[in-house]
Amino acid sequence: MSSLDLGKYKIEFDTIIQEYIRTAIQEYEVRDTLRLMLGNHSIKNALFVYILSFISKEQMDYIRSRIAGKSIEESIHNISNFLNHFEWIEKKRNTTNNFNIDNHLWTKLLSPYKRCCLVYLVDKEELAHISTFLQKEEIPILLLSEYEIPDDTELPETVTAVQVEFSEQKVFENDSIEQNFPRLFLYANTFETILRILNPSKVVCLTSSKTYQKELLLGFAKDLNTKIECW
Repeated sequence: MSSLDLGKYKIEFDTIIQEYIRTAIQEYEVRDTLRLMLGNHSIKNALFVYILSFISKEQMDYIRSRIAGKSIEESIHNISNFLNHFEWIEKKRNTTNNFNIDNHLWTKLLSPYKRCCLVYLVDKEELAHISTFLQKEEIPILLLSEYEIPDDTELPETVTAVQVEFSEQKVFENDSIEQNFPRLFLYANTFETILRILNPSKVVCLTSSKTYQKELLLGFAKDLNTKIECW
């Protein structure tokens, strides 16, 4: 496998699969617009990144198939099957539950941080990149992290670090999304719950990596007219 072929087919894979996903999402939406809504939030952008993150794992198999002389159609076949296997849930709902946020188990824990600056991190590298911001920011910061930040990590006194946990309380109901994209659905419910409780003054994410979690959080914050900062 020459480096030239490797680079050529990587580009081919990325171009084809991104267009394939966009088309699949458009067809998904055409059938019923509400299928890609959670409450008043569209999840199209997050869903694109979500599916792409799974399919990208098939890149090397695609490249080997192409180098072996198989056509694009043959090489993309397994990925096409993945996209075609979404189940259609006929009994679908798109609602926001009218639960009292004051009764949520997290409210008492998070209420001291209302109107804080909410910072979302994926890994320790992002924490290192945003350290300057954490030092300079004057308002209280709630650091929402995908990994457990060690207790001996030096953080400013204004910063409180918590690890992401999924909310058991359903804010949204959408059978189609919950059935087909369960992980995305869990994050959507969790982020909406946190945003409702905190009503943060702003939400901060790093642009060093693009994840469906960031797309969800920033999209929801924007819909709630919350200030957004991307580093």
